[in-house]
Amino acid sequence: MACHTPLTRARYLFRMKELFEEYFEDIAQDYIKSCGEDPCAAQGVLLLKENRKKAGQRGLKEIHYKSVCRVMENVKRPYSSRFGGNPGSIDRSKTGGRMKNRNRQDSGGDQWLKGWCAMCLQNDCGILVRVRDGVVVEIKGDPECPSNKGKLCGRGALACIPGFYSPFRIRKPLKRTNPNKGLDEDPGWVEIGWDEALDLVGSRLRGIRKEDPRKLVFMEGWGTAPGRFGREVWLMQPDGHNKYGSPFSLASGTPNCVGSHGPMCAIHYSSNLVHGVYPEQIADLQYCKYLVAPGRTVGPNSAATGATKRFLDAIDRGMKLVVIDPRCSVEASKAYRWIPIRPGTELAFALSMVHVILYELKEFDEWFVKNRTNGPYLIAEDGLYYRDPDTSKPMMWDAVANKAKLFCDEDIADPSLEGEFVVNGQKVRPAFFIIKEEMRPYTPEWAEKISTVPAEIIRTVSREFVENA
Repeated sequence: MACHTPLTRARYLFRMKELFEEYFEDIAQDYIKSCGEDPCAAQGVLLLKENRKKAGQRGLKEIHYKSVCRVMENVKRPYSSRFGGNPGSIDRSKTGGRMKNRNRQDSGGDQWLKGWCAMCLQNDCGILVRVRDGVVVEIKGDPECPSNKGKLCGRGALACIPGFYSPFRIRKPLKRTNPNKGLDEDPGWVEIGWDEALDLVGSRLRGIRKEDPRKLVFMEGWGTAPGRFGREVWLMQPDGHNKYGSPFSLASGTPNCVGSHGPMCAIHYSSNLVHGVYPEQIADLQYCKYLVAPGRTVGPNSAATGATKRFLDAIDRGMKLVVIDPRCSVEASKAYRWIPIRPGTELAFALSMVHVILYELKEFDEWFVKNRTNGPYLIAEDGLYYRDPDTSKPMMWDAVANKAKLFCDEDIADPSLEGEFVVNGQKVRPAFFIIKEEMRPYTPEWAEKISTVPAEIIRTVSREFVENA
């Protein structure tokens, strides 16, 4: 939850105090019921009750964390890596460098295991897991991990532990008994056995495959095993062509594979198909001087301690952050510029920035475009590379020799980025020139009508972006 004003934060903390008091009482009763006459567990319950009274005097997170951890120390139940993400992510086989002593024991005989937190999307925090008699009793940040440097948020340090031991965790498949769906409808979930669940799902899948495989839609989600069921793959077919999907969807015969983590992450699916790359690339915050973040979190929104620390360090160092977002996010509250924009129109803003750079500022790294991209590659009228008839290799236009040469020819003196040429009777143009021509109509005035961002703001951001490049 993001709190943007002192008043909002005060209301939030007051409500959290009430919730914690209710939570401590509830969890105490739950553990009394689940632990029976176990004196160790009863001792832990008493600790919860004691610390509940102190919640208003000390930090709520600290009290909450220490209370639950001390209860977990006394509840002797073996953990299963099927519940939660942390102990299941501990790799006990791969060691090297500073990770050789990953299984350590403290003076009390407890074992400390190195692992990796998987409690959020950011997923970049190293952890130390304290195990006593096969039970996880504490999780904290790994000071040797370069990304979070020993820091850990409440999800990794606290929230995952009840997932291993909570009496209310899901331990069996659930079957819906109420066919009616709606916000006010009780699904009527009932536990069923694994054999019944597999038979039920298998029979449904067989029926769909027999009737029409296209009726099956496969969405990746977070719960799939990436190497077996999820993730986008290109698999070679018997006839030699590649087919897109996931191993599970391809085996099922359906073309309907949504390779995303849910409907909110369609950017993964679309950007991969259009650009051949995901949009997760994040600026090197340690050195970045000017960062434009169009509706994209760079740390605080996901509340990962390592990313948040890098973000704040960059702000303190003087990095200028421009946040383009309809809402005033956590990043926007720290930004050099916050630019509210009509939702879903960030592309118009970006296109107009490209227009300003190419047509008004006319400043970009020309050497890089010529030597490190396919900008000079000649494009034929069919939209594909123009290839040498003998070698099938792409070609460039050498402005000095005034003729086309193979892209790998070391004698090319100056690859052309603009112009129209004729090679073997075909009209060709450099790829960069085509892109530049396409950007011509996307003026800041055009983008202003779509995005509601003033044209002068777009020009200012474009100029500052280039100046800090």
